[in-house]
Amino acid sequence: MTVTNTQGPGFILIYPQGAAQPTVSTVNYVAGQTIANAAVVPLSAGGAVTIIAGVSGTDLVLDTNGYYSETTTGSRLASGEFLAIFGARGGGAVILGENNSSLLLSSGVSGINLSATGVTYGVVGQARSTTAGAAGVIGYNALGGLGTHGVQGAGSPDNDAAGIFGHDGFLAGGSGKLSAGVRGESQFHFGVLGESQFAGTTGELLNGSGAFQV
Repeated sequence: MTVTNTQGPGFILIYPQGAAQPTVSTVNYVAGQTIANAAVVPLSAGGAVTIIAGVSGTDLVLDTNGYYSETTTGSRLASGEFLAIFGARGGGAVILGENNSSLLLSSGVSGINLSATGVTYGVVGQARSTTAGAAGVIGYNALGGLGTHGVQGAGSPDNDAAGIFGHDGFLAGGSGKLSAGVRGESQFHFGVLGESQFAGTTGELLNGSGAFQV
C-alpha cells in the first residue's frame, strides 16, 4: 500500500472487517510524504477488510500480489499476477479523509479466490521502459538508470536514481529507505513491485523523490 499527498501527520490501519481496531498502524506519515509498505492482512468471514486513515487525510493506493488459502495443514500463499484493487494508476489515487475509514472487499474480486483467508498487499513501481521490468524497492527513470542499495545512480543528472532493486523482473534485495537523485524530477519511479510482477519487499520513500507513479 502507498500513501501520498498526505495532508498532515497520521496513520493507516487495515484489519479484518468487524474485528477490534488494532493499536498498531500499518503506515505512519507526516504532511507531504509518499510512503510505501507491504502487509499481510487477514480477511473477515465475508472476505473484507476495513481501512482507516487516522488524524490527517491522505491519498491511498492499495494493490494485492497474493492470498492465503486454507488447507488441512494451514494456509498456503498463492501469489500471482499483481492486482490493483484500490486507488488509481496514472491518475489520482483515492483520498481517505482524516479519521475516516473504507471497507474493502477482497476475496472473490479482482481475481482473488473466494476461499482466501488473507491477502498480501504492496505497491507497484512502473518504469517507462517497455523492455525491462524491475522488482523490489527501486529507483527508476525514463532512461533506464537504476541506483543500487540506496546509493545514488551514476552518470549524468538525468540518470540519477536510488534504491534497493531487482532488474528485469528478478527478485529484489531487502527492505530499505531511498530517495531520488539530485534532480528529483518527475521521471523517477519508485515501488515495491515491478512491471514484471515479481514480488519485492517493503521500503520507505523519502521527501523530494519526485512524482510517485502507480
